[in-house]
Amino acid sequence: MLTPLEAALEEFDAAIEKAERMIRRSSAAPTKEFYEASFRISVGVLNFSSKNVQEYHNAVSDTTAKLSALTRWIGHIIGQDPDIAAKLGEEINKVVSGSSERLNALMGTGEPIELVLTEAKLVRDTCRSAIKKHLDSASNS
Repeated sequence: MLTPLEAALEEFDAAIEKAERMIRRSSAAPTKEFYEASFRISVGVLNFSSKNVQEYHNAVSDTTAKLSALTRWIGHIIGQDPDIAAKLGEEINKVVSGSSERLNALMGTGEPIELVLTEAKLVRDTCRSAIKKHLDSASNS
């Protein structure tokens, strides 16, 4: 049951990484504009060529679709095996319990995008690790 969840998480990761690469490539000075730019809404502006505008919207759309698939699998697991869902949730919550607050604070104060990405990737890596641990233990039992 967790294998499709792991696959959905991997597809979501790939979509995020593709969007990140696209933004970095579209930036005249990736280090400055992408990683040091403020994430606060309306503080910074991403400047894209007309071709890159479509590429950006396609990347955002693809990422949203992958997140939707991931969300559906999470709902499926909760419905099929609440015990596994509770264990995963507890493990993930221990590591990232304050993540949404930290992300909101980072964005609210206009911190560099790199800090926002680092925090977001912590959540992703924690989810992946918890799922892998349960898959490995299930295959060894």
